[in-house]
Amino acid sequence: MSVTLAEIPVVLVVDDVSDGRFLLRCSLELAGFKVLEAADGKQALELVNRERLDVVVLDICMPGMSGYDVCREIKASPATAKLPVIMMSALPDRHSVAQGFAVGGVDYLAKPFRGDELCARVAVHAELNRARRELEESHARLAALNHEKDQMFGVAAHDLRGPLAVIMGFAEHALKLMNEGDERPNRHALEVIRNEAEQMNHFLGTLLDLNELERGGAALRISDCDLVAACGQAVNRHGPQAGEKAITLQFDCALERLGVRAARSGLRRLLDNLISNAVKFTPAGGRVRVVVLGQGEEAHCVVADSGPGLSVEDLGRVFGRFARLSAKPTAGEKSSGLGLAICRALCEGMKGRIWCGNNPDGGAFFAFALPLAAPVASPLAVSNGSRSGLPEATSTSPFPHLLAEPPEVLSGSAAVGGAAHGGKGVDGGGIAP
Repeated sequence: MSVTLAEIPVVLVVDDVSDGRFLLRCSLELAGFKVLEAADGKQALELVNRERLDVVVLDICMPGMSGYDVCREIKASPATAKLPVIMMSALPDRHSVAQGFAVGGVDYLAKPFRGDELCARVAVHAELNRARRELEESHARLAALNHEKDQMFGVAAHDLRGPLAVIMGFAEHALKLMNEGDERPNRHALEVIRNEAEQMNHFLGTLLDLNELERGGAALRISDCDLVAACGQAVNRHGPQAGEKAITLQFDCALERLGVRAARSGLRRLLDNLISNAVKFTPAGGRVRVVVLGQGEEAHCVVADSGPGLSVEDLGRVFGRFARLSAKPTAGEKSSGLGLAICRALCEGMKGRIWCGNNPDGGAFFAFALPLAAPVASPLAVSNGSRSGLPEATSTSPFPHLLAEPPEVLSGSAAVGGAAHGGKGVDGGGIAP
């Protein structure tokens, strides 16, 4: 019979007689199975623990460890307990059959075997095992989704309860004044109610946007965009936010233009989230630096800060939904825990990638790469002569000098007012001359 499963089932044949293994292999391979062999119980257990198997065909009468002993070991381990084992023996007495089932075997074949019967039984148990695996994996995915849903509701309830309490409190205050005869609108109360309602609306909008992006329902219109211009505009937009905390916000790039394939709105949101996060987690008087460069067929952008950095636990969950990091915003700023998840979804939607790490001199960096609209002639070199490549995810900063003095970072860039960007920089929220 031929095997029709989506993937070729892997069968482990265990027999101390080489001729017996050869006959089993020939029959099974002719039917389309992939066959592994073991000549004794020890070798069989090594393969069971190392390989992803679908069925084990196990001879009972072997020296040393018998087939019964091997089957007991397989069933004793939680990792392999559900692996189907077909027992084989030249002793077709009822006691041998019963003992085979007692130690965990799922079927029994007598020697000499018929090839078509062997293959039919192996195919049935392989298919049942695959179906069981798929069911367990589906159950695990559903459990993860259910946990995520519970987490989402819990975080949403927590994040919405605060603004609702403020709205209700100020509304009651305004009504109390009106009941006391003051018919004039309470401007402060109305402003607070409006601001809190806007915060709730922003949170719900962000959550809906993330769901759309992750489901693939949000259509990103990809076109040629200038990453240098987009970064410069983003830095300018966040100048006032940085200025409120006396944070030096700098943009460094030796290129006048760097074309990338991206969605304009998605690129703007990506940059806004990363720069806003960096400013939130950087203490007053610190520094946030944005660096752009071409690398091969990609454009790289790094946002580095002088904040507390990322813990080992943070590195593993930072791009997840509702990620609550060990570090907290330094001026009581609000965070929904969705911003970096949005960044990840946007990068994936634009065929890019995103990663993060810690700077050797302190602080964290977040970097993303997007495909170039046209290849760059050669990668830029940093001032110390090293190649300005970017690392794998969760590594140390590729720019250890980003937050160190002197401010000259990229060769060919002019440092003006503590920043470098075509002769202009951003420092403390204002544009340097």
